[in-house]
Amino acid sequence: MKRKLRFFLLLGVSFLFPALLAAQKTKLRLLIEPEKVAFYTLDGRDSLVLTPYNSIADSDGVWLDTTLVISPAGVLVGGGWQPAASIESLTVFVGFNETAPIQKSQAIGANDRLALLQPATVDAGGYLKGDLVAIGADAQVEGEIGGDVIVFLGSCWLGAEAVVHGDVIVIGGELVQEDGAVIYGQLARESQAEHPKRRYFEEPELGAFSFSGAYNRVDGFNLNVKVGYKSGDLKSRLWAGGGHAFSRDRWLYDVGYSQKLFNTHQFSFGASAFRQTWSADNWILGKGENSFATLFLRADLMDYVEKEGVSVFAGQQYRKFHELKVTYTVDEYKLLARKTHWSLTRGPRRFRENFSTLPAETLTAYAADLDAEVASLTFGYTFDTRDDPKDPQTGWLGKAEWEVAGGIMEKERDYSRIVLTLERIQPIMPGHTALLHVLYGTSIHRLPVQKLFFLGGIGTLRGYRFKQFYGDRMILANLEYHARVIDKIFAPTPVLFFDWGKTSPRSGDPEFWSGRPFKFNAGLGFKYGSFLRFDLAKAFDGQPVRFTFRFSRNF
Repeated sequence: MKRKLRFFLLLGVSFLFPALLAAQKTKLRLLIEPEKVAFYTLDGRDSLVLTPYNSIADSDGVWLDTTLVISPAGVLVGGGWQPAASIESLTVFVGFNETAPIQKSQAIGANDRLALLQPATVDAGGYLKGDLVAIGADAQVEGEIGGDVIVFLGSCWLGAEAVVHGDVIVIGGELVQEDGAVIYGQLARESQAEHPKRRYFEEPELGAFSFSGAYNRVDGFNLNVKVGYKSGDLKSRLWAGGGHAFSRDRWLYDVGYSQKLFNTHQFSFGASAFRQTWSADNWILGKGENSFATLFLRADLMDYVEKEGVSVFAGQQYRKFHELKVTYTVDEYKLLARKTHWSLTRGPRRFRENFSTLPAETLTAYAADLDAEVASLTFGYTFDTRDDPKDPQTGWLGKAEWEVAGGIMEKERDYSRIVLTLERIQPIMPGHTALLHVLYGTSIHRLPVQKLFFLGGIGTLRGYRFKQFYGDRMILANLEYHARVIDKIFAPTPVLFFDWGKTSPRSGDPEFWSGRPFKFNAGLGFKYGSFLRFDLAKAFDGQPVRFTFRFSRNF
């Protein structure tokens, strides 16, 4: 009897063991979309989403932020490594060509070639019946391919005798198509070198004319035109721009040069000379939003000085997420007066003088700062893993900036200013996202008035007046929860938010954290897409309910 029982147990294990192994093997689906590659388990529970913004390929593999997610061992999905052989279906939906988007779904079969981190090649005279898919590696085609060529985070080279009967899709890499190469299908290309995030420094749209304009109480209308030149490898750039501030009859300009070295871990340097109407409030709201408020709401919110000078910089990039930059600048500041009261709408004009939110005695004490020459050295570090710099849906952003002025560089002002920024965009579940923004600023020695920290109003403490608080030291935290409960184009997204912070007139205030109470407010907002936002905020110290709206993200 025992022998029979032992026999049946062994027989059962012999049948169950392969079934258990099969159950542990996860099957994956590979999805290709514009600017995105994703690996999904077939049950849809686990996924790995990669874009040229938040991922990078090197000799070790493909990195998502700082985590290795694709290696010779396979793909990291659901907390475990899945072999390349587990990828058994391919879905492609690429809409670069809006009139005829590429859309298909198929199983990956014996006629297809999927290469993870290994160069994918089809030699001259060779023939691949199916698709050629390369992830984190280059593709080189000199023969004939009966299907598609798909490359992500790599370059695609089509030789003079190459023939591709399907489509060619290149995301996050370069495409080289020699004369004679034939593509019978569509071509979809999104070059990583052309991504906004790959433009290391803010520069005009080079290679063509670009126009911009603004309206404020010191310049009136300020119209600018820029033109530039970029080399064929995109590593050398020259630009020149100029414009006229009509109300104060002043010409403004911006000319410069930048150079990048190396294809990976790029080192950059350059120089510029400029005369501009400048405001430290650009981190709160942009020129477009403020121009709208000035023209239609009769309220110019920003404070301005003229800044004329020269600047030289050098920067180093590491794994695309990390950027170091050092800048030496000599600036001459000049006080600007209000020059216009005109707006498109009728009603009382609220065009105040610059920095008039400060008490009169404080502004008198700071008056000398507004006509001074300052030499400064600025050290900056940025860590950015957001999936999209313009409208991010997930990721981290960290910045550290230390500006040292005067001292051995002499000139008329001596101070040190430190600003630390941390942002997190965290998806909670489909349609629900939490956003955190923390900003800390402090200084050594008294700051000039144009470098002071201000809080209150739009983009900061929304339950208080604009620029109600100021000082040489500041802390601000904003927490938001976005809940898209109706997934329609014009349906609003409700937003719950909480703001907390304070300023101190002295950077060395020993009671900054324990002295005067912190200010905080809560509120409810409604967001329409990424271009319109309405907020109602209420502070908890007797302030009235305040209403604000804007045309861009708070952070």
